[in-house]
Amino acid sequence: MNCNCKKDLEEKLTERFKEQSPLATVHGTELQGYGFAIVGDSMKVLGYMPVKQSAMVPLKSGATKLKTTTQNMFFSFCPFCGVKA
Repeated sequence: MNCNCKKDLEEKLTERFKEQSPLATVHGTELQGYGFAIVGDSMKVLGYMPVKQSAMVPLKSGATKLKTTTQNMFFSFCPFCGVKA
């Protein structure tokens, strides 16, 4: 991403977590939904959202069966600040 939203939000969420759990130690926060993607000739960290699709598909016997696929949809823009990824 071309912004610092991930890092900034993780820091803010960790601080809030510390306030809510003052007796705990070694607090940490990691935003999920970020992964490495090859863009052109470089590798970048981009936000993504898992996508699950399902449909009833016909079989040769005439019955139907649930078919499910999963994939990741990468963001073109930061979902928090709108900066182009």
